[in-house]
Amino acid sequence: MIVKKASLPAPLVKPSSPVPLVASVLPAPVGVPSLIELKLPRAVEADPRKSQIDTILKREPKKLWDKSSITVPQISLSAKFESCLRAMVGRKQVERGLERIDQLLTSEQKGLLALQQKQASTPSHRVSRLLIIANDGSERFYRACEKTLFQHKERLILVYLNEPSSRLAQIFIGEKANTLKAILVSDRDAVSAALFSLAEDVSTEVAAPSL
Repeated sequence: MIVKKASLPAPLVKPSSPVPLVASVLPAPVGVPSLIELKLPRAVEADPRKSQIDTILKREPKKLWDKSSITVPQISLSAKFESCLRAMVGRKQVERGLERIDQLLTSEQKGLLALQQKQASTPSHRVSRLLIIANDGSERFYRACEKTLFQHKERLILVYLNEPSSRLAQIFIGEKANTLKAILVSDRDAVSAALFSLAEDVSTEVAAPSL
């Protein structure tokens, strides 16, 4: 009598980790997936300064925290950029504080989803809001910022400003304020103006005569 050898069960395969969605105008580094690449505002895309803005946003990509799966643009507070941001305060085109920013973005998102359902349309994946964060936040803060970016990935770009929260407070609240870690440029045209101001600083540097 021939006895058949029992077949061994197939080895268990550990399921792979889920791939996170990434919203960024930046090309993802090797090993970091980017499933959504946002388009810049239409006014920026139609302007000759777009290539300068692209260069600035791609110059120094930075992880929000050590184990983050995404990178964000890292920029300096130039004179033109600061002047542009200060002007937005008087025009009420900025929101202050991450909690308030989350509330506003969530409210806007509900309205956009309702409109898309009514019109049977899809998200345009175009930047219309700009989140600016200070460089002295805790890991917990930056993880919260990353969560905000994921939740509003269809239209939000986040930039890491090389300035402390005390400097942001000085610009957007006043001399007596202590800290401000996050501000949101909450108007589409203001976002374009902010990006253009970055390019203007680059143009000034290039045009400046050597001594």
